[in-house]
Amino acid sequence: MSKIQATSKDLRTFGFLMTGVLGFFATVLGFKQIYPGSIVLGMMAAGFLFAGTLKPESLAGIHTRWMRFAEVLGAFNSKLILGLIYIVFFTLLRAILTLFRIDPLNRKIVSDRDSYWENHEPMGGEARRYHQQF
Repeated sequence: MSKIQATSKDLRTFGFLMTGVLGFFATVLGFKQIYPGSIVLGMMAAGFLFAGTLKPESLAGIHTRWMRFAEVLGAFNSKLILGLIYIVFFTLLRAILTLFRIDPLNRKIVSDRDSYWENHEPMGGEARRYHQQF
């Protein structure tokens, strides 16, 4: 894991962000009449607001731990989500191609063919077409 260095501005932003998120959940719990959870989250939000406003350096330890947790969670989620997308996309694509008997690579072996060469238009031999290929 990388070393996390946070500036005073980063810590202040973190404090305000946590205030907003915890305040939102405290409000939701209050509307659902779950008052103990609402009070605890509201007090935590107030603590983050107080620390973020007056002394953001006091949030350095919490910020470091939170960012390490975010790195681990992000690495796991990226592997999981990308893996699922890859599996679902290619499995679905293969099923559709098999269902409609489509072979985009022309891999079917035909015994009566002399060659599998496919003719194409000549590209031309001008040297300038090799410049700035990208």
